[in-house]
Amino acid sequence: MLFKSSYRIEFSQSKETVLENIKSSLLENRSNLPKNFIGNVSENGFKIKLLGRYSPDFKGSFDQGNNLQLTVGLGLLQIISLLFIVLAAFYMYYKNEYYTMAIILGLGIFIIQASYYNIKVSKRKFFDYLLSVDSRCKISDI
Repeated sequence: MLFKSSYRIEFSQSKETVLENIKSSLLENRSNLPKNFIGNVSENGFKIKLLGRYSPDFKGSFDQGNNLQLTVGLGLLQIISLLFIVLAAFYMYYKNEYYTMAIILGLGIFIIQASYYNIKVSKRKFFDYLLSVDSRCKISDI
């Protein structure tokens, strides 16, 4: 994961209860569309993604006790797609096609702004979900 941020979440419930709630919210097949996430849950953590485009990856692992170390970041394919747009703009600059370069650069700026907004919204949705699972959990930056 690139462009990642880390959080520490202290739950008042047991890790088994929290992981079971997250597992019940995973989308397992297309007929179950009210679900929120795709991914997998292990016995000591999870790696999930919210449904939607340019949603960040959420990777969490429990340490001793009920403390969760959560990492939020963009996946490799998302970074490569953004890098491709920037390289295409540089290529058009090299070919002296300034009009095409301006269009590609404008498109790239729009996509980067949209991804930034989606990351903020996805974090807010996920933290709201965690607060609905355990209303007394404490979320802090690392």
